[in-house]
Amino acid sequence: MDATILGSGDVTGVPPLCADLETAGADARRRRSGLVVESEEATVLLDVSPDIHEQVHELEVDRLDAAFLTHFHHDHAGGIDDLGLVADHLHVDAWMTETALDHCRDERAYLVDDLAPRTFDHGDRIPVGDLTVIPFPVAHGRPEFDTVGFAVERGEEEIVYASDIERFCPDRRAGETYRGADLLFVEGSPVLRDELFEDSDYVGMLAEANAGRTVLVHLNEFLDGPTEEMVATASDHGFEVGADFETYAV
Repeated sequence: MDATILGSGDVTGVPPLCADLETAGADARRRRSGLVVESEEATVLLDVSPDIHEQVHELEVDRLDAAFLTHFHHDHAGGIDDLGLVADHLHVDAWMTETALDHCRDERAYLVDDLAPRTFDHGDRIPVGDLTVIPFPVAHGRPEFDTVGFAVERGEEEIVYASDIERFCPDRRAGETYRGADLLFVEGSPVLRDELFEDSDYVGMLAEANAGRTVLVHLNEFLDGPTEEMVATASDHGFEVGADFETYAV
C-alpha cells in the first residue's frame, strides 16, 4: 500500500497570491490538501482540492475508485466540480459527511445528481477493493462542519489522514481510530506555531498517537516559517515535513 501526498499546503497554497517561493521562504510549491492511497486493487482519493486537476495529472493517476472528503472547506473540496464532471465516466464513488452533503446541496446543487454522493457515519468500515476506509471524528473548531479524518487499512497495514484538525476526539464514537498507524499524515502548523492552540499539548497528542511515522501537512511557510526551520523543528519532535508528490510505502 502506497500513499502519495497530492498537496501539503493550507488554504492559500504556497506561495500565496502575489508572492513567490523566495518571499514565502519555501523550497517548493505546496498545493492544497490531498492524499492518494493505492494498492494492487484500488486507488482512493482523500480530499478533492481546488488543485486536483493538476495534482492528478502530475501524479499520472489513471483510475480512481473512490473519493472521500474530510469536510467541505475550499482547500479540501474546491475541486469537487472537476470530480463531478467525470465521476460517472470513471465510476468513482464519492463519500462525505451529512453536513458536507448539505453544504454541497447549498453551494453546488448542480453537481449532486452527477456526483451521486454517499454519506457515512463515524466508524463505518467502507470497503474499496482490498482497502477499507474508516472515517473518524476530529475537532476543527467550526462546529457547523462535521470534520473527519480517515484510516485506510489493508490487512494489518494502516495509514491515517487527518490534515486539518485542532485535536483528536478519543472520547467520541470511533474517536481512537487514529492510534497506532504505520503512517500518520496530520495538520502540522500547531507543531511549528505554539500560539495556535495555546491551551493544548498538540505535540504531546501527536506523540501519544504512537504512529510508526508522523508526516506533517497543511503547512504554509509564509506563516509557519522557512522550510529549513520547519524541517528542523519537526525533526526535533520526531516528525517529518511532507512535500507534494512524495510517496510513502507501508
